[in-house]
Amino acid sequence: MSVGPDLNSDPGDFAGARGDEDGITTSSLPQGGGIRDGTQDLSPEEPGQPRRPREPTSKIWSQLPDVPRLIEEWAALIPLAFYLSSPRRDHDLAGEVALRGRLSVSAFPKLGALGGIAKMLRQAEVFFDTAGAAGDPLKVYDVQWGSVFPCYNNAAALAVEENAFPGTKTDKPDISMKRLNTWIRHENRESFLSWFEACDDIGLVSEVHCGNSLDDLVERKTNFGRRQLLKVLVVSKLETSYNRRKKLRAITQTTRWKLFELFVSLIFAAALLACRLIGSGLLLAIGAFSRFLLHTVEFKRSALYLRNRETHDGCMLTSLHDNATAWTLYLGHRGMIDSLLNKPMVEPGRAHPIVRWYFEFAEVPQVLAMTYVAAQKGWDGVAFVVLMGLMWASTSLSGNNQHAARWLEEEGFVLDSFTCEFPGRSELLGAVQLLSTEKKTYWMNGILAPVPRREVWLRRIGALDSDTDGDDPDWAS
Repeated sequence: MSVGPDLNSDPGDFAGARGDEDGITTSSLPQGGGIRDGTQDLSPEEPGQPRRPREPTSKIWSQLPDVPRLIEEWAALIPLAFYLSSPRRDHDLAGEVALRGRLSVSAFPKLGALGGIAKMLRQAEVFFDTAGAAGDPLKVYDVQWGSVFPCYNNAAALAVEENAFPGTKTDKPDISMKRLNTWIRHENRESFLSWFEACDDIGLVSEVHCGNSLDDLVERKTNFGRRQLLKVLVVSKLETSYNRRKKLRAITQTTRWKLFELFVSLIFAAALLACRLIGSGLLLAIGAFSRFLLHTVEFKRSALYLRNRETHDGCMLTSLHDNATAWTLYLGHRGMIDSLLNKPMVEPGRAHPIVRWYFEFAEVPQVLAMTYVAAQKGWDGVAFVVLMGLMWASTSLSGNNQHAARWLEEEGFVLDSFTCEFPGRSELLGAVQLLSTEKKTYWMNGILAPVPRREVWLRRIGALDSDTDGDDPDWAS
């Protein structure tokens, strides 16, 4: 008696016997020989093609149409273009911390931002000492004391200057050369004529011919001079600071509020992951954890922050270098000017070792998620671009990127700004020197060499002091 099918029989009979035992008949098989389990069709579309599972039709997300190829490519490249690391990241980070007195990141931190925070926490004072060199280092000339030094809070000073002088404000100077020439030739002609004629008593003749009359001198300086732009910032302190911003900041910087932000962000991240937008969801979760952990990093203001130990106002000139054509003059509250240009505004932050460890390694999953969005393309990239747009719009409307304006408002400072145009550096330096209450002129030695012609010029404007040779024993004491 045979137990199973005959081994010498046709293989098809053996398959038929197995099908009969399992209760499956060839008539119940779908066309093409595949098996349908209710959710997936493993049958090949055509004979000889590999079997491919069909996506479940119960998922709503799978019903969306395919993203057009062009939009798919744009959505993959735009995030990388906006979020590429910048060599100025440390420079900008140091300026933000100096103005805000705390650390913060956006909902989607840029590439390199988390690494810059880790570097700041690791290097402490050294980070702030070297961060200014990464950008456009300003040179500061203390007209009152005569000293020259690099700007310490370089990024913060540039932010304050940009806030006071938007790009369009310097197109038309408030005091142009034409207006200055009119003032010299007509409104104060008699005074300038008396000074011009008195030059015969000096006896020192310059090798450069400057004209035979006042009008000739003005014309030559206008046509052949090197145009200089001076931006003037007059800093004044309000008796009472604006407290509404401080009250709002006190609410939004509490641990309870930060936990609420973390909870809401994680809910949105989970929703994105549920929709199979893996890259966008992971990036949102990384940003949420980073923002919450930064709340635990403590920064304190320096002991000399905004303190004025002098009896006179500040008078400091800044430029990118000695041979610049654009200059910025700070006048007024010396505590603010000295803190912004010369002294540290914050002490190094203190963080828990776990927080420092997190920021040392957080860039790894961030880079993986960002490159996944670019490589995967599709709706994940489109969703991330939409989220970027919403984040940019909310930041612009809330003013969170206006660090300089918010710092001035919170500390109660008011800036009066205007611009002046000069035909040359001598005229600009002379105007700046006359605004100082001291007669120390060696601060300009690197800009205008201390030659006899400069001595004559300084004597004529009443700014000559005994330090024309560059030495000042009183300053050293």
